Amino acid sequence: MKRTCQASILLLCLLVLITCNNGNSVPSKNTIQISSIIPTNSCNRGPVVIQSITGSRFSDGATVVLTKDGETDIEATSVVVTGDSEISCEFDLNGATTGEWDLEISDGTLNPGILMGGFIITSAWYVSTSGDGGNDVNSGTASSPLATIQAAVTAASAGEEVRVSAGTYSVDSTSQIVMKSGVSIRGGYDPDTWEQDIDTNTTTIQDTTSTAASSMDEPHCAVTVDSSVTTETVLEGFTIHGSDESSAVYTSAIFLDRYANVYGPTIRYNTIDGGGGSSHSYGIYARGYFYAVIENNSIYGGSSASTYSYGFYGRMLNTTLIRNNAIDGGDASTTTGIFFRQGSAPVIDNNIIYGGDGAHSYGIEDYNNDMKNVRIRNNTIDGGLGVGNSSYGIYIASGSTPAIENNIIYTSGTNNYRYGIYEHDTDSDPTAVNNNDIFDCPAALYYDEAATSITNISDVNGLTEASDNISVDAVFTDPSSGDFHVGASGLRAGLNGIDQSWTSFPENESGKPIDYEGTERPASGSPWTIGAYEY
Repeated sequence: MKRTCQASILLLCLLVLITCNNGNSVPSKNTIQISSIIPTNSCNRGPVVIQSITGSRFSDGATVVLTKDGETDIEATSVVVTGDSEISCEFDLNGATTGEWDLEISDGTLNPGILMGGFIITSAWYVSTSGDGGNDVNSGTASSPLATIQAAVTAASAGEEVRVSAGTYSVDSTSQIVMKSGVSIRGGYDPDTWEQDIDTNTTTIQDTTSTAASSMDEPHCAVTVDSSVTTETVLEGFTIHGSDESSAVYTSAIFLDRYANVYGPTIRYNTIDGGGGSSHSYGIYARGYFYAVIENNSIYGGSSASTYSYGFYGRMLNTTLIRNNAIDGGDASTTTGIFFRQGSAPVIDNNIIYGGDGAHSYGIEDYNNDMKNVRIRNNTIDGGLGVGNSSYGIYIASGSTPAIENNIIYTSGTNNYRYGIYEHDTDSDPTAVNNNDIFDCPAALYYDEAATSITNISDVNGLTEASDNISVDAVFTDPSSGDFHVGASGLRAGLNGIDQSWTSFPENESGKPIDYEGTERPASGSPWTIGAYEY
C-alpha cells in the first residue's frame, strides 16, 4: 500500500513537469518552447513589429497571441516562421491595457508554449538615433521610435515616460531638453530589445552651444525644466554634458531654474559633466525654491578654461536632497564640489565630495549664504588640491548655521593652506560639529570665528557646538579608483542612531538607513561608521 502511494505521487509529479510548459525544468518533447522575444516591450498607441521570437518546435501556421487575465487576447498578424526556432510577427497594441502579458504560441498539434510575463505593454514614448531607425515623423513606438528626446517629451502626457536608447543626442541653446511635470525621461535602453542597462547602453545628451550665455546665472545647458516639474518626474540613465566649445561662456549640463514653489525633479543614476567653455561651468546649477532630489549620480563640474567650475551650484534652495552622489568640483582656477548662496537649505547625505583641482578648491562652500537648517551628514569630503594656494573641506559664510555630523573631512593637496572646517566670519556658527573625522589639514582642523587656527582635535571638541570628533587617517581602500571604504577602526565610533531631524536619510526598501553603496546602517549592530561608507 505504501509503495503504491509513493508510485502515484511520483507519476503525478512527472505529469506536472510535463504539462507545465513554462516551468523550464524538464521540457516535454510535445510542448512548444519559447526562449525570448525582441523587443520585450512597447507602448499601447499602435502596432509593434516583433523582430524575433526564439525557441524550438515552431511550425508553419503557428498562432501567436498575447494574453492577460481579464483582457481580450491580442493575436499577431504577419507571422513568419523561420525554420523551427524563430518567428517574426506584428501586434496591434492600440488601446491595450498596460502591464505584463503572457506570450503564447500554438499550432493545434503540440502543447502550446507560454512565456509568462514575456511582453510588457507600456504607455511610454520611444526614442532612438537616426542610425537605429529614429525619425520624428514616426509614431514613437518601440518599432517606430522618434529621433529627438524633446519631440517625445512634447508628445507625452503626465503619467507617461520617455525611453531613450543608446547613442548621442545633440542639443544647443535653442533645442535643449525641457522636462515637464509627470513625464519621466529614462536612458540606457537597448535599441533592439528595449531593455534598460545604463552601464552598457551609454545614452548621451550633448550640448553643442558655441555662444556666450547672458550671465553666469543663466547658463547654457543640455537639460532644463518647465515651471511645474515635481519629484515624481525622473531623469535617469544618461551621460549629460555641457558644451565643450571654447567660445561658449557659462555652461552647465543641467539647469534647474524656478522661482516658484515646486517640488522636483528627481535626478538619479546619471553621469553629469558641466563642459569646458571659456568661463564658469556647472555640473548642475539649481536656483529658486526647489525641493529636488539629486541622488546616485556622478557629477563633474567641468573644466572651465580660466575661472570657476562647480559640481553642484545652488542658489535660494529649500530642502533639496543631495545624497549618494560622487561629486567633483572639476578643473579651473577655482573649483568647488558643492556650492550654495543666498539662503539655501540643502540636506547633504552619503556623498563622496572632492573639491577639484583648482588653485583654490572647496569641498563644500557656503558663500554669502545665510544658510539655515543645512544638514551635512555621513559624507566623505576632500577639500581638493588647492594647487599652490588654498583648499577647504567645508567653508562656512557669515550667518550660516549648518549641522556637520559623522563626516570624514580632509584635504589631499600639498600646500600648507589647507583647512578642515573654516568659519569665514564671527557669525559663522554651526549648530553642531559632532562625530567627524578631520585630518590632513595642516593650516587648521578648524578655523574659528575667522581668527583662530585650531590644530588639535581636543581643542576642536572644546568648542561649544562640537563633540566627539576625532583626527585619524581614514586609511581609504583605494581612493585613486574611487573606493573610500575606511580601514581605521576608530571611524566606527560614529552615531548610534538617528533622530527626528534625520528622517530624510537614504533608505533601502525595508526602510533602513543605508550608506553610499546601499549597505544597511549600522553594520553588525555597531554605531554608524563615520563617512559615506559603512565598514
